[in-house]
Amino acid sequence: MTWFGISNWHYQIGELGILLDGAVGFPAREPNPEVVQKVREALLKKGTIDYVLLGHLHGDHSVDTPEWVKQAGATLIASANACAEAEAYGVPAYRLRPVEGGETFRLSPPHVEMHVVKWVHSVGSVSRFPPTVALKRSAFCSRFRPLARS
Repeated sequence: MTWFGISNWHYQIGELGILLDGAVGFPAREPNPEVVQKVREALLKKGTIDYVLLGHLHGDHSVDTPEWVKQAGATLIASANACAEAEAYGVPAYRLRPVEGGETFRLSPPHVEMHVVKWVHSVGSVSRFPPTVALKRSAFCSRFRPLARS
């Protein structure tokens, strides 16, 4: 695991690389390709970036998301709004996986399974509830378990 500020994480699970958030240019209002490239090159010394997971659309989490997806050739798993923003930025639709909660993805069969769980980011949220994700690794490696449901 590599933590690089705020809620930015890179997980390398075998051959599978997962980036969480990745806002490295904040407080910018637009993605910063140069900063993303610099951080990406450092992360690639530790592994790959196959998936980008975005918790929600706030600049301190999401400003650089579409640039990460473009540079890494990764798949974005995020809310429909985040995927729409990434597509408007030029990310091909086939790299986008909009989620609402309840989905299960096999990111690296049979070892890594991801469950998307609905949650409310802040009081007063109406209409759409941004999803968060829970990672599970099979019995092959017991460090990742399903997120307990309450």
